[in-house]
Amino acid sequence: MKMLAKALSLFLYTCFAVEAFTAIPPLSASDRIRLSDLIVEGFVADQTVQIVSSDSSFSNFAYTVNLDVQNVVKGDYDHPQISFEYWRPRSRPQGFVGHQGQNNITEINTYIRAYLKIDPDGTYKLLEPNGFEVL
Repeated sequence: MKMLAKALSLFLYTCFAVEAFTAIPPLSASDRIRLSDLIVEGFVADQTVQIVSSDSSFSNFAYTVNLDVQNVVKGDYDHPQISFEYWRPRSRPQGFVGHQGQNNITEINTYIRAYLKIDPDGTYKLLEPNGFEVL
């Protein structure tokens, strides 16, 4: 009986510990609309990617995208192009699980809808983990 209790305790600990550090699930369609400060549609004109390291075992791909705006779905924006940022993990320590940035990567000349938040410094960032969709 004591062995069964220990096994059950270990099982429950493992389940809850892994759950606390897993990737976040995709946002629902209604949550993306509700959480966005700005929603725009357009063609990905260009993008750049840089490798950003926080230390020797953690690094990310940091993307900057320029979108030719064709339609504003939510919010106020009256410029022909918008720049926004997102990230994806590049390297993590073995066994590490956690926040993953964007699930997908934007591609040049693709028509997308971007769900954006505005940072206090005025930078536009995609909602995570599914802050854009190909239309």
